[in-house]
Amino acid sequence: MKTEKEFETSITPEKLFWKNEVKSNHLMCTVLVLFWGLWLTLGLFSILHIFWLDFKSFMTFFGLTTALMAPAIGISVYYKGEKKWIKTMLTYVFLICVGIFDTYLGYNLKLMLVVPMLVSVRYYSRRLTWSVCIASFIVMFISCILNTIFGEVDLNMIDVIKEVTLLPGVDPREIILAEGFDEAKLVWSQLQFGFLPEALVLVLLTIMCVKIAGRSQNLVVQQAQISAKTAQLETELNLASSIQSGLLPNIFPPFPDRHEFDIYASMKPAKEIGGDFYDFFMIDEDHLALVMADVSGKGVPAALFMMISKALLKTQSQNGHSPAMVLEKVNNQLCENNSAEMFVTVWLGIYEISTGKLVAANAGHEYPAIRRANGLFELYKDKHGFVVAGMENMTYTDYELQLEIGDSLFVYTDGLPEATNTLDEQFGYDRMLEALNYNPYADMKELLATVHTHVDTFVNGANQFDDLTMLAFQRKI
Repeated sequence: MKTEKEFETSITPEKLFWKNEVKSNHLMCTVLVLFWGLWLTLGLFSILHIFWLDFKSFMTFFGLTTALMAPAIGISVYYKGEKKWIKTMLTYVFLICVGIFDTYLGYNLKLMLVVPMLVSVRYYSRRLTWSVCIASFIVMFISCILNTIFGEVDLNMIDVIKEVTLLPGVDPREIILAEGFDEAKLVWSQLQFGFLPEALVLVLLTIMCVKIAGRSQNLVVQQAQISAKTAQLETELNLASSIQSGLLPNIFPPFPDRHEFDIYASMKPAKEIGGDFYDFFMIDEDHLALVMADVSGKGVPAALFMMISKALLKTQSQNGHSPAMVLEKVNNQLCENNSAEMFVTVWLGIYEISTGKLVAANAGHEYPAIRRANGLFELYKDKHGFVVAGMENMTYTDYELQLEIGDSLFVYTDGLPEATNTLDEQFGYDRMLEALNYNPYADMKELLATVHTHVDTFVNGANQFDDLTMLAFQRKI
């Protein structure tokens, strides 16, 4: 498995941001098309006399931007935005086009140059954003100068022409120069009152854009690392779930050569791995142990505690102890170094095959359900002892049940009666018995399938927070 350091080094921005870069290239193409549409809108407004533009100058600048944008968009579409250099081409073409726009109509949309800076953030690259921001300063400076020579000048920045009467369709620069305001002074006024305030705004935007790009890049990397670790954790949990399932008897019939009884069990964990477990195993040729248990908690800790509990219960049962004695010994063993303060409820029965006698003990577990031959399932309210691993030196009590031919036994965990539907109602013991008695003469596999069907119908897709574990046993001979 990869270590945390290996995760951090294996997940690089180059690998992560490739798809993002392609999407950003598509976005940049869209922005260029919209920018071209803005040019057309301005031309339409001029035709409608919403504001005045010199048609010849407009077509010159519009033609320049179109000549730059059209090939850039075409190249990007041809390569589907999947070349490393496309982002640089698109970004700087857009920047230059905005610079041309600012040269011609700087007095209308002075801060249009912030758009390439903002769009560059979408690439999550501090280097690209830095370069675009620096280039924006240069383009703004140049466009400010060129605007005073070729573009539409903002007359609010020129004090000496306050009393000059402008005629429609007359270039303001001609009147300004005719009034003795030389071009150098005009350029300086534009730089002083136009460029410098905008430059201060660009400084703030630069800091903001670079920080956003860097922070976004870090967040994407961190998210990818978390996703990778989550995927690894899910793989490990699935593996743990497979291991846990493998620890439980899951081949049925489990004893093909024994026809004296029928047995079937199932476990449906609420999470990938659960704390419930069942078990059954031959102690000797005439004795079969049956176990149903529920560990407190869920997830990995409960699964680990479950495996320890299962192993101890099996070991002590195979030593020939009675169920009560098994629970006492396992309880003391689990209480040692139980820093997590976990516990487990256990129902343990030892069935004598030759006679049908069942000796059992209950450590805080659910009541078993018993069906006599030709009868119906009913709860058998046995005596409960204290939970296992809850306190040292606890004692437990055995009780006996005589199973006749055709009698059945059903044990389960609290996930069955406590299954909850979308109305926050619990399945309950009455519904459980109703499900068991829906077809009481079915074999044990079909019996559990019927109960599962009833539970699934009841919960109707609601999330379950507890494991659902069941075991059914019937004396055949």
